[in-house]
Amino acid sequence: MRLEAQVNKLFIPNLKRDLIVIYVIGLLVRLAGVSWGGINEDEFINKAVRFLSGDPKPIDFFYPQLTSIISAIACGIMFLFGRFFGLIDSINELKEIYYANDEIFRVASRCAHSAIAALAGPISYLVARYFGFAYRVALIVALTTTLSPASIWFSHFAKPQNGMAVGALAATAFAIAYMNDVQQRKFAVGIGISAGVAIAFMQSAIFILIPLAVTTFVHSLTDPRAKTQNVLADSGIATAFMGGTWVVLSALDLLYFAEFLEYQVLQSQLSLRSNGDFGTLYNHAFPVAISSTQGFGPITLILAPIAAAFSRVRPIKWLSIAFMVSAFVLAWTVGDRVMPRLFLHFIIALLALSALSFASLTDQKQLFLQRVGWIGMAALLVGNCWGTALILRQAWSPSAPTLVSQALRELVTPKGPMVMASYVRETGLQPNAMAEALAYARHEQLAEKYGISIPSRSPERMEYLRAQGGGYPIIGMPWVIGGLETTKPEDVKVIKPYAWPVQPEEWDLDYWLVKGVKIYVTRNLAFYASNKATEFYRSFHQELLDRCKLANHVNADRPLFFQTDYHIFDCREAPESPTGEVLRHSLLYYPREATGQAQSPG
Repeated sequence: MRLEAQVNKLFIPNLKRDLIVIYVIGLLVRLAGVSWGGINEDEFINKAVRFLSGDPKPIDFFYPQLTSIISAIACGIMFLFGRFFGLIDSINELKEIYYANDEIFRVASRCAHSAIAALAGPISYLVARYFGFAYRVALIVALTTTLSPASIWFSHFAKPQNGMAVGALAATAFAIAYMNDVQQRKFAVGIGISAGVAIAFMQSAIFILIPLAVTTFVHSLTDPRAKTQNVLADSGIATAFMGGTWVVLSALDLLYFAEFLEYQVLQSQLSLRSNGDFGTLYNHAFPVAISSTQGFGPITLILAPIAAAFSRVRPIKWLSIAFMVSAFVLAWTVGDRVMPRLFLHFIIALLALSALSFASLTDQKQLFLQRVGWIGMAALLVGNCWGTALILRQAWSPSAPTLVSQALRELVTPKGPMVMASYVRETGLQPNAMAEALAYARHEQLAEKYGISIPSRSPERMEYLRAQGGGYPIIGMPWVIGGLETTKPEDVKVIKPYAWPVQPEEWDLDYWLVKGVKIYVTRNLAFYASNKATEFYRSFHQELLDRCKLANHVNADRPLFFQTDYHIFDCREAPESPTGEVLRHSLLYYPREATGQAQSPG
């Protein structure tokens, strides 16, 4: 009987216990795959390490610095744990670990951002309990939001979208509570603080915060219990708290405000296309929206409008409609630059609102509405479990660095030949000091060409590489940052370090062959070799197919982690073209070494 009593207690509502259990479930699911063996290009772990080393000046402002600060705190905690358990003796040893392999730093950073993303479940649970939904109904709502595949997928990357989405969801929760009881000013304060947090992570939070603010304001004015002057006062209070929160969390951005603004101009050029038509939306936005892992998923996409139509809670109904319209407008605005990271805040908010809408039907008198509610909640939860399983399966699959490095070691040794890869980190090979120097020399030349300065590289890192020896002569392809690949060099509004305009001469195979680069590792060859939108990518990859020997093909089969098909080309016997003959006799195409001297063609 005593055991039965203890078991029964588990099904008695207990707010603190329930919040902890929901949070832990969400956190464990996210942590399960953070060490997936790879890196996303937007994971700027080097910024976090610079903060730890006492250099607070940001390298760039592509994203607000709050993400890097959180990553730095996570890495600092990792260091303290290492010291406590005797695994790391000093800061110098920590630096050596970073220079040798920064995987553990990325994992620590992802853990911190997963901890933030896991807050989505408890937030939706609090809203469900606030409206007095049945205990088991509130738990299903919380689990549905917790197991959002898009949120779990993003938790595998140390990126700001996680914090932005949770901040936007919290603002949405406070807005629902405020519209339900406009006399509670504390909810207006909550809206402001949550919105400030969301914007501090990413300015694109405004795409969801603007419709949130408009809907909340208009709905509150139509409430017979509300006084216009009180609603206006609460709006001012929310705005003040939002601004204050943003200023506190964005202090590092504001210290370098001029640079910050320049990067926002660059970001707008990367993202805004204004070429959204129905054809573009279908080809680019629809695949993202219907994705079971990166987008809304087919179930949420179908059920969200139904949930909004049937919802018995007016604030949830009108917010759902406002968010759907705003998400559509955003997709229309960015056109062919539609990508999952632009919509994470919409995905989580609409998922939570849909679950809450169906939850509101479960206690209705009409049997039909009850069934709609239960079926809707069950469908959302099952769909999310399926998407989560797909994500974790790929996270636990063999990583590209493991597979590609095995294939490369059959062709190359640390002594050569020189290798060029789409993404060096995905080859599993560590570049040697010479390769690092060549890569940096290219950036120095481009900085000189455009009359700007680039952040200095760590002398300690170069000393470490030289002292360790080893490594491979491997460099990366000269990709341009996503968004500039279709922009003419003369049309680039702001030029910043590492965000160089396209250099057409670098996408001629002979340009690299005459420098001794003989092995090429490409990712997603089929796409780039046929991509008409970027002629220089297409022609370069087509040249590899036409002139070089396909030495190996590796299928990582992890598209969610940007690891798919890898092709390794051996160009040591590639026939020379007339262009190559000209280049061989020109010093112009040989990057200077770290000493500033031109490399001899001989």
